[in-house]
Amino acid sequence: MNKIQESLKNAKKPIVITGHEIISFGLEKTVTQFISKTKLPITTLNFGKSSVDETLPSFLGIYNGKLSEPNLKEFVESADFILMLGVKLTDSSTGAFTHHLNENKMISLNINEGKIFNERIQNFDFESLISSLLDLSGIEYKGKYIDKKQEDFVPSNALLSQDRLWQAVENLTQSNETIVAEQGTSFFGASSIFLKPKSHFIGQPLWGSIGYTFPAALGSQIADKESRHLLFIGDGSLQLTVQELGLAIREKINPICFIINNDGYTVEREIHGPNQSYNDIPMWNYSKLPESFGATEDRVVSKIVRTENEFVSVMKEAQADPNRMYRIELILAKEDAPKVLKKMGKLFAEQNKS
Repeated sequence: MNKIQESLKNAKKPIVITGHEIISFGLEKTVTQFISKTKLPITTLNFGKSSVDETLPSFLGIYNGKLSEPNLKEFVESADFILMLGVKLTDSSTGAFTHHLNENKMISLNINEGKIFNERIQNFDFESLISSLLDLSGIEYKGKYIDKKQEDFVPSNALLSQDRLWQAVENLTQSNETIVAEQGTSFFGASSIFLKPKSHFIGQPLWGSIGYTFPAALGSQIADKESRHLLFIGDGSLQLTVQELGLAIREKINPICFIINNDGYTVEREIHGPNQSYNDIPMWNYSKLPESFGATEDRVVSKIVRTENEFVSVMKEAQADPNRMYRIELILAKEDAPKVLKKMGKLFAEQNKS
């Protein structure tokens, strides 16, 4: 801990990076208190999103290697001291390993080991060490932050697109909601938005297990009934685990489920080519699914959305109706994807060739 305090005091351009282990051990409030006290600049990987309150002035956004916003990338990679807490550097959270983080200027702490300027350490209690950050004294960052890219969303009658969808979600989400994003267009779109206070984020960028988020959202909603869950899942992923809809109806839980109907595995089209037949899926009548599993309209509401105005209207309706589950089908173009995913797809495609 002395090394951390000394390094933070001496640094002119420090950065704190937090990861998923902070969430796994329930240390988000501790990290938020530490950053509120010290005003240190902080970023997270997408595999660690919601590990700190994203409304803090010093929260810079999501760092993702080469795929980061240019000003964020430059700020993080030019730091003269990096404090990394509970971070795992994976391919889809580092822009296909395009991160440039100088380990000679880094103290990194994980649940089973750590590194102090590239020297490995073990046999410490991760939770206690993170909690002891609150005891550090004499540290207050007085430097500048970066301008954050946040835009107001003004809807129109235009057809809904990926980029406009995530702008709308960022504007319309509320405090104390849990965003669950399937590993595909949903994850790469949702991980880039700024969350409201007391919000949580669930995704699966480590193994990229498609179909994971539907049952995960249901289990999490059962465990935390005070936080309304908003699930964003692609049509292909939903078809793998859709049977869990029966459980949701039985348990009378009321998440808002957005089904992104873009006619197949768009994330795979970005990596393996848009015309591969194995990325095609059968087209289902998604609005009829609740009825097929025994739900009535007083329990589950089904909607189909095609335009920006429709999306805003339906999302506000669902948020104001916490006593019913909503199943909202979003009709999006087959090859439409968030910009960051298009860039990621090119990086992964190049890796696959080598």
